[in-house]
Amino acid sequence: MSSFIDKDLGNVLIKKHGRAKKVLARRKHSHVQLTVPSKMPKSEILSIFEKLKPKILALPVQKIIKIGEHSDLKSLTFSLSITRYPISETKIKMSLNKGILTINVPPHFNIDDDNIQLIIKDMIIHALRHEAKRILPRKIEAFAKKWNIQVREIKINNSKFRWGSCTGRKNINMSLFIMMLPERLIDYVIIHELAHTFQLDHSKRFWDILEKMLGGKVEELNNEVTYWNTDYLTFLKS
Repeated sequence: MSSFIDKDLGNVLIKKHGRAKKVLARRKHSHVQLTVPSKMPKSEILSIFEKLKPKILALPVQKIIKIGEHSDLKSLTFSLSITRYPISETKIKMSLNKGILTINVPPHFNIDDDNIQLIIKDMIIHALRHEAKRILPRKIEAFAKKWNIQVREIKINNSKFRWGSCTGRKNINMSLFIMMLPERLIDYVIIHELAHTFQLDHSKRFWDILEKMLGGKVEELNNEVTYWNTDYLTFLKS
């Protein structure tokens, strides 16, 4: 993924998509994302961006929510519960048990304070990383076994811009943020990366391979995962 700086819009990320037919722009809280056809030259992308710029500037900037006692954040394996007791507690503490991530914020702490929000965010990300390391390797290995694919190494990272990637040495990298996706999309990303062990680029051959592996649901799933976002995901990536 490449990027450039625009004097009015700031950081602009260019995301190439094998099935994109035109340039699509999304304005996020910290950047603009352009989804473009994989073979479109950068000069053409920049030209189209300049034409789209007035419309992009008019788009509302995505706001970052705050986490509180009534937040309904859910990941693949846990739901978040914010508690506010006992009054004698002096530190924010967390526990993950039976599918509930409990973060206890002492009642005399201002939960809307930016520093408190940062601590809560870091705790949720810590839990996501723990669960990603527990769940994703098993999923990858199960799908790899189904298609007799030899995966060399599996790593969990904190990429905010890629759900996953595959190297030429058949190493699979997965973002911990993928745990915020519905399971069907997590499975799609895993199978997508495994298909790259046969074909690294997003050529027609790659999409043909993926179609065979998924039985014709590629376009629907790929579009859904490409544009997937929630307020909670924005909060965690901010």
